[in-house]
Amino acid sequence: MKKNTLLMLPLVACMFACGNKQESKPADNSQQAEVSQELTDGADNSRFTTDSVGFGLETKKAIVNMWADFPKGGNAILVNAIREFISEEMGGSYMGDLSDADAMVRHYVNEAQKELNKLSDEFESDEAPTLSHSIGIQKLNETDKYVTYTAGEEVYLGGAHGSWISRAVTFRKSDGRRFDAHMLHDTDSEAFHLLLKEGVKSYFADATDDTQITDEMLKDMLLVESPVDYLPLPQYPPYLTAEGVAFCYQQYEIAPYAAGLPSFTIPYDKIRPYLTATALQMIE
Repeated sequence: MKKNTLLMLPLVACMFACGNKQESKPADNSQQAEVSQELTDGADNSRFTTDSVGFGLETKKAIVNMWADFPKGGNAILVNAIREFISEEMGGSYMGDLSDADAMVRHYVNEAQKELNKLSDEFESDEAPTLSHSIGIQKLNETDKYVTYTAGEEVYLGGAHGSWISRAVTFRKSDGRRFDAHMLHDTDSEAFHLLLKEGVKSYFADATDDTQITDEMLKDMLLVESPVDYLPLPQYPPYLTAEGVAFCYQQYEIAPYAAGLPSFTIPYDKIRPYLTATALQMIE
């Protein structure tokens, strides 16, 4: 839908821009040395810093672009945890130095390009479409207690349209712990399911400019077999934002492709009763 199209386009455009800029910029070895020393010294939580690192390749067969807000300073445990997260989101096969952002991103771009070239060669027609794979990983929100990263991935392998995945993870600054659905409790209660239903309704209300989404209308918009009063949690975990706890369903998870990625944020004043004590300490 229009809402998700608008979200995708800036991300893909940013991937291209970052990739082109990074290609022409040589690695700064002195900066790498400063970063390594900073991590060794054990920088405090408030000094968490990032640098946007990206790389792209484009041929007639395939286009690949990847970029990330790469941690360069801060709590060493947190920095390492987020670097591992970035590597895993891009493919999980990089065996080199996690502090070498340029080498990591280039590795995954080259691997993706090889895979797309293989797939392109399997097309029997001489008019094979140009395949593409883009990944953007961005710092979404940060406080003195946590930092939230979001990762978006777009893949086109031929056919009518591509596929899109969006997920996010919240990290505790003190020890790099990743928070997932276990930050919530009593999610089987009727009251919590009502929050989910109202959240999904708000997504479709915004997307369709219809503020009066009834249960019957919502049911017709979804693909799930369960009643709208008992919608499942998204397959990817919720995450902390400045406004509240965010939830994001993937393509086809509860709705058809045209619906995009149903997503919404439940304000902290409403979801507070369902947050664990550990999660509450993160937002106090």
